[in-house]
Parts: sequence; structure tokens; C-alpha cells
Amino acid sequence: MPAPANPRKFDFFVYTFRADGYPFYVGIGRDRRASDRLRYVRSLTPTKLKTKSLSVRVMASLDKTTRIDFSSTRKPLNRTQALVLERKKIEQLLQRGYQLTNWQHNPKRHRDVRRAVKAIRRGMLSS
Repeated sequence: MPAPANPRKFDFFVYTFRADGYPFYVGIGRDRRASDRLRYVRSLTPTKLKTKSLSVRVMASLDKTTRIDFSSTRKPLNRTQALVLERKKIEQLLQRGYQLTNWQHNPKRHRDVRRAVKAIRRGMLSS
């Protein structure tokens, strides 16, 4: 994400992607761009998809068989507030046993799409 011209401006938000209710990615964004992420993922060719982040590749894999939902904070935040809240949400979800596809702030990170999808599906079945 490009650096904001004014990091104190309240135009950031924290968002979560869920697969049939199972949270698998938490991030920060501006201008509600994250809500367009699924359309972007669907537009990628298989060749381009191979070079993308774990979260994008997992989303593409889950999209074939799973409903993916997007939610975000309602109140606009500044960049510092958004970063703090993102880290807090990631920590809370990890403590609850969710397998997140986040790379940053995730001590259990990895790059294996099949492993992530399997963990998410296993979690969805036990929820």
C-alpha cells in the first residue's frame, strides 16, 4: 500500500475476509479498496495468480466452493490506529485457533496454499 500523504487523516479501515464465516485474512486499507479484492482475484490468470501472496491464492482456491465475505470497521481510523487494530485482531484470531493467511504479524505464517485451505476447511467443519 502506498504511503499516505497525511497518515493522520482518518481514511483507513481494518477489514477481514471470511470463508463461510471462518476468518482467514485481516488487513488495513484506504478508500474501501479491499471490498474490491475478490473481483480482482477472479480477474487473475492462472499464471499471474502463481506470483501473488498466500492470501490471494487461498482466496482464489476457496472462491470455487466457498462463500467469501468482507467486513470492515465502520469508523474511519488514521494509519496508526489501523495498524494497531490490525495487529490486535490478528493476535486475537490466532489465540482463538484460527489459521490466518496473513504474512505480517503472524508467527505461524507459511506459503502453502493447500495447507491453508485444508486448515480453513477443517475449522469451518468444526465451527
